[in-house]
Amino acid sequence: MQGDLTEQAGGPVTGALADALGSLDMALTDDTWRVPEGGLGLTLDQLDSLRRGVERLTLALVADADQRGTEAASSLTDWVAGHSPSLPVREAHQLVTVARACAQPAHGPLAAAVRSGAMPARKAARMLSALAQIRPFVDAADYEADQHILIPLAVNGTDRELTMATRHLVAWAAPERDTEALAAAQRQSRTLLERPGAGVVTEFTWRLNPEGAAFVRAAVDALGEPPPSADEPDTRSPGNAAATPS
Repeated sequence: MQGDLTEQAGGPVTGALADALGSLDMALTDDTWRVPEGGLGLTLDQLDSLRRGVERLTLALVADADQRGTEAASSLTDWVAGHSPSLPVREAHQLVTVARACAQPAHGPLAAAVRSGAMPARKAARMLSALAQIRPFVDAADYEADQHILIPLAVNGTDRELTMATRHLVAWAAPERDTEALAAAQRQSRTLLERPGAGVVTEFTWRLNPEGAAFVRAAVDALGEPPPSADEPDTRSPGNAAATPS
């Protein structure tokens, strides 16, 4: 398991990692059935601590690689995935996103939670999605304060609780903006997320300002109308009419 790390056993970080991998190899050669019943849970706790430590160190290395500009691949995500064959590309992208966000001064509270190990990368990514909705509506001081509010929810709460808190924070900040500033903030907070679903289905998540939401509702309502009978002209959108089987 140690691989090429044995060649750098005396180097910074890699030396300690070589020792850790050596200890893990020894643990793997032992028989798990010999662990006392009371020690099974403790062993799982230790493995969880190892996973968190590995993620923290990975984030530190990704941030350092980004700062140095050392990636030789087409993107930092590709570079991370190329050096981590067991890591799905989606998780590699998540690590890059979190590492880069933590390097920004505006994300001081979030960075502290991530670097301490209190917040895993996947939960930090959820919080960054929530912060992206809040940021256009608040100033720097409120943005930092909102991070302190959301961190406990991102770590210990559900997705629904984090979503509700995000909506409340935006609703609290929005009335303090004048009409033009509010409209600009709404436009800035728009986003479109696309991901493959089962089979050939594609899932879209849209975050729109009021005008965009009205447009999409009108389009969806038209697409959702039942197909006309053979005796009636098709007044729906051309794309939908073409998709209807005869």
